[in-house]
Amino acid sequence: MKILVYCEPLYVPTTGTPMRNMLRELIQLRKNDTFILVVRSESNEVLLQFFKELEQLPNWRLSVANASRKLSNLLGLFRYKHYCRVNERADVYLNTDGNSLGGHAHPLIITVADVSSFHNINQTSYKRNWQLWLRRFILTNGINEAEKVISISDTTKEQIVEIFPGAAAKTETIYNGIHPLWISQEATGGHSYPYWIWWGFISPRKNMLGLLEAYRLLKEERNEVPKIKIIYSNEDVPQQYQDFVQENGLAGNVQFEKSKPLSDLINEVSSSSGLLFPSFIEGFGMPVVEALSRGIPVLTSDTKSLKEVSGNMGIYVDPSNSVSIKEGLERMLAADISADVKEEWKNWARQFSPEKAAICYSSVLDSICSS
Repeated sequence: MKILVYCEPLYVPTTGTPMRNMLRELIQLRKNDTFILVVRSESNEVLLQFFKELEQLPNWRLSVANASRKLSNLLGLFRYKHYCRVNERADVYLNTDGNSLGGHAHPLIITVADVSSFHNINQTSYKRNWQLWLRRFILTNGINEAEKVISISDTTKEQIVEIFPGAAAKTETIYNGIHPLWISQEATGGHSYPYWIWWGFISPRKNMLGLLEAYRLLKEERNEVPKIKIIYSNEDVPQQYQDFVQENGLAGNVQFEKSKPLSDLINEVSSSSGLLFPSFIEGFGMPVVEALSRGIPVLTSDTKSLKEVSGNMGIYVDPSNSVSIKEGLERMLAADISADVKEEWKNWARQFSPEKAAICYSSVLDSICSS
């Protein structure tokens, strides 16, 4: 079988990670198939590293579309249905995101991580309305065109079906998998001071201001609290968060650090006093599972998707209420976690593996090509 995989979305360091891991496993699993990996440009550092990791696998080749991303986005804004067209022919088409891939790209399987673009822009990762409108068009077009829609959580599947009732029969959940290093890497020595941790791409839907305000309230009541270490994958920390920290006297307590290699991040997480993750909206919430895999406590939002992926093992707060988040921080301080509970967290996290995700995608490929 010839399987075309649209890999352009995988250039994003954070959101592309679970799909890169799954795809590597899928190519290894389906040794008798040929994979055509399509990108617009191979110059991106993340993609170059990913292709290097695939070099020992013989059953794939790279196809560079050389299509302008700006032109493609412009066509999308003008509602051109096949703005993200691929020219290579295959037996089945797999998109690692939600785009339609053109009129001939069928049968088509798309992947939907979240539908946050159908919310207010202040609860998304987008800075401008045109980006929000483009994303809505991408998902509407892709879901209507695809023969199969993969959702990364049952909660996201419910939201897809609520917005697109006609997609109910063709939508299936396949959970993201965390990198195997989260399970296998040995823990190293801790830091000399206690700290809570957050990592990812800072955007309004991550509710960073709500978290920082809750931390400020906690500091007003207690002299001794852990610091907060924020490891960000943005180019820079958005100015409003830097300003909040400075204006509220938190500069000595809140540390912003640029993203780092995975093994270093795992060490930082393992040495922390817990994850703080009170997002407004998440399609899945990878850091929650990653934190549980290292046996550290998790403070997160009482939203359906985050409870789904945490198995109700977190400390839950109302993300829209800073007092609720502050009370969650107090519960984090009071938590006395036994070795048995930590092992339970780790066992829960082990079920979210790229190998398991690849097996599920493989089953979808077989079913869609035999129908």
